Amino acid sequence: MKSIVEIKNIRNSNDFKLLLLGWIFDINFLPTLKFVWERNYLEMIFDKLLQLPQIDDIFCTIKNYMDQKIEAESFDITMME
Repeated sequence: MKSIVEIKNIRNSNDFKLLLLGWIFDINFLPTLKFVWERNYLEMIFDKLLQLPQIDDIFCTIKNYMDQKIEAESFDITMME
């Protein structure tokens, strides 16, 4: 589910980290998304989370979303040249 976590659902630091990761789905400016990608901010946050299968699924979902968004936007730009 690609949506933002509601602040009322935050119960601990892991929940907060997941909240931060959910913000990825609200980034609409490609250079910002690339900035997050290139500096490995996702990995930095995931490294601080508990190692659970659900967390791995979240990581894959976000990573795939970013891959597709960056690839699609890059493709659109090259098509316009």
